[in-house]
Amino acid sequence: MPAYNAEQYIRISIESILAQTFSDFELIILDDASTDNTLAIIRSFEDNRIRCFDSAENKKIVYQLNRGLSLAQGKYIARMDADDIAAPNRLQKQVQLLEAQSDLVIVGSAFHFINPTGKKISNTLPPLFFNSKAIALASLFYIPFIHPTVMMRRTVLEDWDLKYEQDFWIAEDFHLFNRILQKGRGYNINEDFLSYRLHPTQSTQTKKEIQIDAVERTIKMQFEYFGVPVSKSEWNIHRLILLDHFHSLSASQLLEIKTWLLELEERVISSGFDINIVQQVFKTVWFYTCWKGKSEGYSSYFIYKRASWSPHFLSKINIKLFFACSLGQFRLIPFFRSLVRKIKR
Repeated sequence: MPAYNAEQYIRISIESILAQTFSDFELIILDDASTDNTLAIIRSFEDNRIRCFDSAENKKIVYQLNRGLSLAQGKYIARMDADDIAAPNRLQKQVQLLEAQSDLVIVGSAFHFINPTGKKISNTLPPLFFNSKAIALASLFYIPFIHPTVMMRRTVLEDWDLKYEQDFWIAEDFHLFNRILQKGRGYNINEDFLSYRLHPTQSTQTKKEIQIDAVERTIKMQFEYFGVPVSKSEWNIHRLILLDHFHSLSASQLLEIKTWLLELEERVISSGFDINIVQQVFKTVWFYTCWKGKSEGYSSYFIYKRASWSPHFLSKINIKLFFACSLGQFRLIPFFRSLVRKIKR
């Protein structure tokens, strides 16, 4: 658990770990030269499972993460942030799974968002993919795990000298996950083990452009690892898929993406991916891509439906997209966005 000026949240974060149903662990907390009361709060706990390490100067997150890896003595390493809250059974469930399946090297889980005051502001967000092959293929589009939900097998990190890389700062977790998945299987548990706190001072909120660059470089490395060629023009289309849900895509962009995905589908199958896994991943990718085109109305919906990855008309996600595109058709999306913001306040 790296920490920097986390006095507002770190106490409840530590308490959520100390209250775990699995009790045989060490909690390594790395204070990165905080200037508030973070270190004092950490030291106020009288629990011999806590190992606190401070720093004379601020070394930043990647340094502290690697410091934590080098200090860890346990069989498994679980990540935790100083502003999040872990479910009581998180460690127990993840240890049980890793113990039962020796070829598993990393596991993650579902989660939900909370606001700065701790209020739940989302439903449980299940992992997009569970199967290891699907997780690996999905890394061409998405970060496969939520960082503070993961537990990793320590021997794999040590045997292959795997660590967080400063060159991929803010996406250092994504870069590490992909290299771990090259050494063994990964899995996402479809249980909610984390309250993920959103607040304006998070690095992922304030350094968005740097994160996007690191993510894109990581994905390019995955294309190379899988032996799937991508031209410059194809990459420019692929980047549209990577945009977050706050971006809107036009109908013409969706058509370009559809053409590219059809070509990419053939290439990843040729590289050795099972066709069923490919179709499973592309079905999800296509839905979330077309979701970003919902403001275009029914034109986006019909583009979605004419692709082979589109599900049956009565499927849940199909109905969801149809409703969203209907709002877009009649220009109601801005109104409902404004209404949701007011309700959340």
